[in-house]
Amino acid sequence: ALASGSASLPNKARDIMSQIAEVNQEGTSRINVSGHTDNMPLVFGSQYRDNWDLAAARASSVVQELQSSGKIDGNRLQAMSFGEERPVDSNDTAQGRRKNRRIEIEINY
Repeated sequence: ALASGSASLPNKARDIMSQIAEVNQEGTSRINVSGHTDNMPLVFGSQYRDNWDLAAARASSVVQELQSSGKIDGNRLQAMSFGEERPVDSNDTAQGRRKNRRIEIEINY
C-alpha cells in the first residue's frame, strides 16, 4: 500500500513498473493509470491541495516511472485521479483505508 499522504512509489512498485514496461514495450497497447486515496483529510501544509491532487500525483508517479524506462512512449500512457471517490473497502478501519490508498493499472491491447 502507498503511505498515507504520499505519492512516492515503494521499491516493490518500481520493480512491478519495470516488468510492465518490459512486457508492453512493443505494440500499441494503451496503459491507463488511476490514483486513489482513503478519505482522510491531508495534514495542514501538505504539498497536495486535497485527495484529488494526491491521487493525481500517485497516478503521475506511475506514468513517469513507466515512461522513464524508455520502453513505453508517453502517448500510450494516461493518468487519472479518482481521489477518495472509488473506495474498494470501508474507510472506517485502518486496514480498509490502506486498501483504498492504491494505484490501478489497466492495459488495453
